[in-house]
Amino acid sequence: MSGSRPRPGARDLRWLTGRSRQASCAAYPGRSAAGQDRGISMRPVPYLGIVISCLARLCLAQDSPGSAAAAAPHLTVLRARALIDGTSGQPRLKPEILVRGNRIAEVTTAGAHPPPPGADVIDLGGATLLPGLIDCHTHIFLQGEVPAAGGYDVQLLKFPASYRVVRAMLAARRALEQGFTTLRDVETEGAGFGDVGIKRAIEEGYIPGPRLYVSTRSISTTGGYVLEGY
Repeated sequence: MSGSRPRPGARDLRWLTGRSRQASCAAYPGRSAAGQDRGISMRPVPYLGIVISCLARLCLAQDSPGSAAAAAPHLTVLRARALIDGTSGQPRLKPEILVRGNRIAEVTTAGAHPPPPGADVIDLGGATLLPGLIDCHTHIFLQGEVPAAGGYDVQLLKFPASYRVVRAMLAARRALEQGFTTLRDVETEGAGFGDVGIKRAIEEGYIPGPRLYVSTRSISTTGGYVLEGY
């Protein structure tokens, strides 16, 4: 939610389609189980011929803190072909997911009961929904090692900070689009406290991205990482 954080234990949900909404749950239309590619946002985006939709972090925009506290949580009902929730060996067919505010309140079978009055109903058609994934070790400020381009070292030694920030923003968005709703970023590889800025921009709704747990600067021995080619 823009300008606020969910309470511990809350299932924080957002759409990726706007500043106040982001997505996090990978959905594969017409498939009952996840394939090799990992999911993307609620906006249909092709990955290897698959149109992938996303469920999860549905976080609705709020008004001022005073009015938000008094207002009843917004209700959203999501419908899809199937849901893989990890509780059994088979997907749940024709699920109907009730989201109250930023929490999944109930999962039932479509048609079991009518949607609550005033709820937004979103029909995802042939999509199969998958809970968001967690990456426990990543560096959004480090964009892979391409020896012909200078490997990791060129990024730390020669790339401008502004350029690395832009690439980190794209890395965060790409992770979300691939179905990762939470990242544990284990230091910025020379970008100082840049991960804190990316985390804040995501939380305040300025850029799309997953929930970030950041480490800022690394701790290492002197000469612990030897430069390559210098």
